[in-house]
Amino acid sequence: NTTTGQWVTAQTDPGTTRPNGQYSFRTTFDLTGFVPSTATITVNLAADDSLILQLNGTTITSGGGYNARTTFTIPVGSNFVTGTNTLDFIVDNYSGPTGLRTELSGHFTALPVPEPASLLLLSAGLAGLALRRRRAG
Repeated sequence: NTTTGQWVTAQTDPGTTRPNGQYSFRTTFDLTGFVPSTATITVNLAADDSLILQLNGTTITSGGGYNARTTFTIPVGSNFVTGTNTLDFIVDNYSGPTGLRTELSGHFTALPVPEPASLLLLSAGLAGLALRRRRAG
């Protein structure tokens, strides 16, 4: 564990053996006020034993291995949506204890939605250029 990430588990004692199977961990975030098509997330992950990372129900990547931290990027153009988004971390436990370690801090970017006044000004400018071009031709 560090100041930017720690192991989370499905048991109160991290060393306790858990039944084999899948364990799901979820976090949500809200993109209201941002353009979803410009969003990207970089996350550093480790899982005991393997991991599937999903954004809004779509698998982004899989892998894992105890203490084998790997950096994944959910790229621009992924299925981010306006409003609430979900990141699901599905951990497969093959034997013994299980858990997930993530580091998400400071690695999320998205452009804000332009304000209506900015769009109106841009539209007026483009219309002016089109009229000027038409008169020049």
